[in-house]
Amino acid sequence: MENAKKTGTWLACIAGSAIALAIATLLQTKRLIQQVSLQCATQNLDICGEFVPWVWICISFSAIAALASVLWFARRRPLAGRLAPISFFILLLVTAYSMWLWFRPSDYALAKPNANHEARRIEDLARQIDHAKAGAELEPQQPRGHHPFPDLPQSRDGLPLNDDPFIATSKAEQAWLDRNGYPNAQQWAAYTRASDVQLRDAAKQGDKGATALLGHRRLMAGDDTAVVDLLTEGAKGSGFALDMLASYLASVRGGNRQTAYAISRVSEMRGNFRVAAARDLMFDTPLTNTERMQGDQEAMEIYNSLLELQRKIRGPGSSPVDPRPIGG
Repeated sequence: MENAKKTGTWLACIAGSAIALAIATLLQTKRLIQQVSLQCATQNLDICGEFVPWVWICISFSAIAALASVLWFARRRPLAGRLAPISFFILLLVTAYSMWLWFRPSDYALAKPNANHEARRIEDLARQIDHAKAGAELEPQQPRGHHPFPDLPQSRDGLPLNDDPFIATSKAEQAWLDRNGYPNAQQWAAYTRASDVQLRDAAKQGDKGATALLGHRRLMAGDDTAVVDLLTEGAKGSGFALDMLASYLASVRGGNRQTAYAISRVSEMRGNFRVAAARDLMFDTPLTNTERMQGDQEAMEIYNSLLELQRKIRGPGSSPVDPRPIGG
């Protein structure tokens, strides 16, 4: 009789806990769904560490309480009596595992030791953009002298679509690539083999493609001041300059994967909608959820700073977005 009372007490506790957790889970559902939606949108799945334990605990409590209660009220009390301690032990294991999932350090928590370093790095980039703004002047830059490659076409007018190194599916997209500084096929072939002096001479003629490629070479040679020049070119409307900067930062030499992702996102926000499809190809290993989440935050800061720089160079009425006409 005494054992029956103890068993009944255990079952009552389990059933009460199951009901309480079920109610708590229902109360949390709306908030969890909202957070899952938000964090999935930023490609951060750490919310699973909070959501999964609630599911496991609620299901395990409910299943154990239901099974034990059925056996008890079916007057299978000896079996229910043996099942109760076994079920409680299983419950402890499931609960411990769920709590470990719940409280284990997330990617964000593990990244906290590097928070000061990341903040300094973002501040350095902000100072570089401020430096560019301080030296910026209104754009009218007249070509000087002669272009070192006078026989190359300076636009895509009349050039075929199928051999474009940067994907063009229409005349409108060809025009967009020209506006945003992307070299055409003949320029790309010539500029990748050109000397630094030739690229510098072409840059003096306002050649955006040559300027961006020269800036990338300077970065690879260890000239960090090229970051300011590439950002300035980006503010002038050269999406190719931003791509070159992101490509360098994503490399082993550049060593700034998060900022590379952020610059790429800025390029996308400024209208280069194709960049998202090729973004992950820049990186040797996939970005972590934390790098993506913090990179999105950094992208907004860079975007706003570039917009200020752009309006100082191109005038207050210049549009920050030049949409790439994909598919038409």
